Amino acid sequence: VYPLALSATAVGIVRSHPLAEAGRVVAAVGDLTEGSLPPELSGCAADVATLMFVLSAIAPSKFGAALRAVRSGLRPGGAVLLRDYGAGDGACARMEAGREA
Repeated sequence: VYPLALSATAVGIVRSHPLAEAGRVVAAVGDLTEGSLPPELSGCAADVATLMFVLSAIAPSKFGAALRAVRSGLRPGGAVLLRDYGAGDGACARMEAGREA
């Protein structure tokens, strides 16, 4: 498992988990919009990448770089699973109305 986050605090929490301490999880702080994975993840070859509410946080002009970074961490034939806000999404509508999602 190769989690990546912008938050050093979030990555620190993941790194303190017993699976990370055993070497089964390699977490890193990084920014997908740079177009490459951070050094800690440069050799990863995942079967699946999940992007949970990631694309909505990235400027459309940076989508290409972000997806290149994701692709670099996948094995050939790997899959990308997306979950994000969409038109008519209840969470998105609440945010637009000024309420918490």
